[in-house]
Amino acid sequence: CAPCCRYQPTDQSQAKTIEQYLESAELAQTKSQLLAGHAPQQCQRCVDEEKENGHSFRLLHNKFHSDSTQDVLSRTQNNQKKPTSLEIITSNTCNLLCLPCVSGSSYIRSVELKKIEIKSTPAIHLKKNPVLDQIHRFDFEDITFLGGEPFGDKVTFECLEQLVAHNKSKNITLEIGRA
Repeated sequence: CAPCCRYQPTDQSQAKTIEQYLESAELAQTKSQLLAGHAPQQCQRCVDEEKENGHSFRLLHNKFHSDSTQDVLSRTQNNQKKPTSLEIITSNTCNLLCLPCVSGSSYIRSVELKKIEIKSTPAIHLKKNPVLDQIHRFDFEDITFLGGEPFGDKVTFECLEQLVAHNKSKNITLEIGRA
């Protein structure tokens, strides 16, 4: 669980459920700092990118999704704490070696880069997060499945079946494989 895909949590032990994460001290402090115009340490990757080259994923997202950014700010000011959008990285299992892919999104790409000594960090194979078993408890408006190959991953279908079984699927805009 994290507010965005670039966020680096300092303590994930509090995130046993989505509700616990939403009520965590770390997330409350992060929201407070962001609303005050300060970047928390967990956002350092984007801060560093912006200093280095004037761009970051945060700026790109805010530019292309200004309507959802305004919606989030509006809900925050009205004390609505429930998330309406969810991005799920089902896994990083992928049999392709696409050049623009970041190695964290493709386990195989990480393995191949390590073989030719381009990347020294170990390839980590992502496992299913048990928090995904709880997604039916929320009224998400949008769910995006990301990962190596979301259509080739059984976790994607488990999540979809769960949403259908709990009568949540008809109210969700679904996106699969957006980069």
